[in-house]
Amino acid sequence: MKKKNRMSNVVLPCEIIHENILTRLPIKSLLQFKCVCKSWYKLIRTPRFVKIHSDQCKNDPKFMLVYSTKDDGVNVYSLEYGENHLINVVKIPFFGFQFHRILGSCNGLVFVANMGMMYLWNPSTREYKLVPFSPQPTKSATSSTYGFGYNAITKDYEIIMISAFFSHQPYYSRYNIYSLRNNSWGGTFQDMSPYVETHDMGYLFNDALHWEGTRCQSIIAFDIADRNFREFPIAPTSEPRFLAITMASINGCFSIGIHFRFGVEIWMMKDYGVEESWTKMIKFSRPRPRPGSNPISSVLKCFAMNISTQNMDMPAACTLEELLSKLGGGNKKTEQLIAKSFSATMYTETLVQLQGHDEDDDDVGQFQLIC
Repeated sequence: MKKKNRMSNVVLPCEIIHENILTRLPIKSLLQFKCVCKSWYKLIRTPRFVKIHSDQCKNDPKFMLVYSTKDDGVNVYSLEYGENHLINVVKIPFFGFQFHRILGSCNGLVFVANMGMMYLWNPSTREYKLVPFSPQPTKSATSSTYGFGYNAITKDYEIIMISAFFSHQPYYSRYNIYSLRNNSWGGTFQDMSPYVETHDMGYLFNDALHWEGTRCQSIIAFDIADRNFREFPIAPTSEPRFLAITMASINGCFSIGIHFRFGVEIWMMKDYGVEESWTKMIKFSRPRPRPGSNPISSVLKCFAMNISTQNMDMPAACTLEELLSKLGGGNKKTEQLIAKSFSATMYTETLVQLQGHDEDDDDVGQFQLIC
């Protein structure tokens, strides 16, 4: 009896509770624990706790898909791989918001847009922030593209807007940057020497945002911290004429899907930035796409997630249907979501806040578990 009482009086050190137990819990549980006491509420908001928890979640990524039907309209789903393919409906907290397109994601935050409105959104905490309208460079700007990432030097999340100008020869681009911390855009647009194709959004890899270069012949990378652009050639595909490229990360390597009329090649750059390191992974054929339908972007991103997290074996060549069957794991609903989604991204759970944190939060050290 005495032995039982001794065990019931054991108190775990705060360090173990904070860094070895709480940081391993899902965000849904942590948000409930924020009501336990003030010290836990402050703890969960500290940058140190947020980083440790985010690092734990990196090994368990989720796949977000935007799917549309005539009957149900636009819906967003979260796909979790594992023993069971879990498909969850993601609730959109924006009042009256019809989800249109995912523009990017970084550290669990998702950048989305619809009808000219742009939002930064944490799907795990359901917190969101309306991004103010960006200034227009000039009336002659024809189209724009965006990218979203994290500046490790300033420790700030940033959106880069690149506008293309077609009214002059040669074509050129200009860019402007939004700061989440300041909730504002830069005062003026900056000139940039490389020309960027604006039909797709910037892909974040290795702390840089990537776009197609002129006529898909190169890739333009923008280093978020250094504010420098650089250019490197795309993979040496066997077919010189292709429609577009899609970017992804496979096993930690920068990768692209090269779209041909009736097929796609997936290439991996094993040594980032080195042209000679391009390696072909798989080629799959596809039927002629229906008007307004292009599932290849979602297929490539789902393929990248499976290869990177599930160690999935893939043949060197297959059809789109065979690839979808492999990615869906025999689950027809999963296959349908991947095949017919028009926007997708990979993300992880995070406690990163969009409204900023209190200055006092940075100084929180050890806590007594007394409310």
